[in-house]
Order: sequence, then C-alpha cells, then structure tokens
Amino acid sequence: MNAMLRTLGLVAPLTMLMLVSVSVSAATDNLKPLGNLSEGATTWHFFNGAEFPGAKGSLDVISKDGGPIGVINYDFSEGGNYVFVTSTVDMPAGYGELRIKVRANAQQMIGLRLIDEQNQVHQLSFSGAQTGEWQTMIFDLLNFKSKQHWGGPNDGRLYFPVKKMQLMVLNSKSSPKVGAVEYKEVQLMR
Repeated sequence: MNAMLRTLGLVAPLTMLMLVSVSVSAATDNLKPLGNLSEGATTWHFFNGAEFPGAKGSLDVISKDGGPIGVINYDFSEGGNYVFVTSTVDMPAGYGELRIKVRANAQQMIGLRLIDEQNQVHQLSFSGAQTGEWQTMIFDLLNFKSKQHWGGPNDGRLYFPVKKMQLMVLNSKSSPKVGAVEYKEVQLMR
C-alpha cells in the first residue's frame, strides 16, 4: 500500500509535466520563424532602392536583448525613396499572421513587400515604428489584399507559397534622414 501511494505521488507531477510539454510543443507548432538572422549566417541582404538614387545604408546583425537582431542603417541625406533588406523565405498557406518586431531610434515609416508564387509583388506600409520601443507589426494573411501590387497576375491576391520578403525603411518628410531600424522575431503564426 505504501509503495502504491508513493507511485501515485509521482503520477500527478509526471502528468503535469507531460501536459506542460504538450502545451509548449503545441505553442511552438503554431509558429514558423522566417529568415535566418544569425550572426555570420544571415539570409537577409541589404539593397538601397537604386532606381531612386541617393539612398545609402547597410545591414548589421547583432546579439542584443537575448537574441539576434537585424539593424537596417539608412541615410537619405542625398535622396532616395527607400532602403530594404530581403530574404528568401518559405511561407506556405495555412498561417493566419505574419509578425515582425521592429524598433527605431525615431518615428519611422516601415514597409513590407511579399513576392508570391506567381511573382506578384505586394507592398504594404506600417504607420511607423515608435521611438525606442519594440513594436509588433502584424499582417493578416487570411484576409490579405494589397492595394499596391505589380507583376504576376497583378490582382492584389496573395498566391502561396510566398518566396521572398522585404522589410523596407521609407523616406518620409516626418522621419529623420539618417537613422536605424532594428527588427527581430520574423515569424508566421497559425
């Protein structure tokens, strides 16, 4: 009887441990990271939007706040409309949201481009990263319809899988001409 009680005493904690691990596993199954931000092995690359001359900048990948962070450095002092970082991604159908955490050293307009399976480019704007605070940009993929689009069928409909993603810093009158935007935790969520 005593041995049975000791065994039962272990069952409850083990059952709780199993439930917690199933819960953690289910939560991570709902997330899919996109683009590698590891230092020295990033899949992200910088472009200066050369069709509108003058913009300069760079991409740095640093370790900060407990993980890798991409830093888009921009300089519009000699012109240009935008700079961006781009990564090849595998964004299949079935996810509800695309989430990206961004932080800027000043109020800044952010853009996102998705290039889909039909080579259609979809461009969205985000009203601005807030100064010094991490902000999560959330894009609804289930009800997606872009107002700015070109290439492919040019109909604004997103055709999965999405093949490429670009995170943009847009030159605007209300934003500083030189600065940096940080980003991390680019992920899909079911």
